[in-house]
Amino acid sequence: MANSIWLVITMNIKYYLFMLDDLLIYKKYNDFIYYGYILLEKIPKYEKTSIGIDIRKIMILNLELIIKMYKLKDYRLLIDIDTNLLILQNLVRVLYKKKYINLKNYKAFSNKSIELSKIVGGYYKKYKYKINK
Repeated sequence: MANSIWLVITMNIKYYLFMLDDLLIYKKYNDFIYYGYILLEKIPKYEKTSIGIDIRKIMILNLELIIKMYKLKDYRLLIDIDTNLLILQNLVRVLYKKKYINLKNYKAFSNKSIELSKIVGGYYKKYKYKINK
């Protein structure tokens, strides 16, 4: 009996992960997180414990918001996702101004975050009537 319950739970988890992989914003955000972690490897150790932790927390929080938005169909979370993306852009700008990352890394991160902001804007326009309820 316990094995059958475990099988149903794992099948449901695999189902949700499969459905999330079809979601464009989820795919793009996974690539964004991967690039963000590569970027965080370039900063010095003493900054990893301050601004690095802030960047990681916001990236994980955004991933959590994307999953919640998908599962709960609560499109008001798009505003929070977009706000967090702007905060991430500002934190990475600080890394660039302190010369912890080079211009190429800064531009690549900015382009990825701008692309995500456009996707969020598209979702916002598509589901605007559901957000205003």
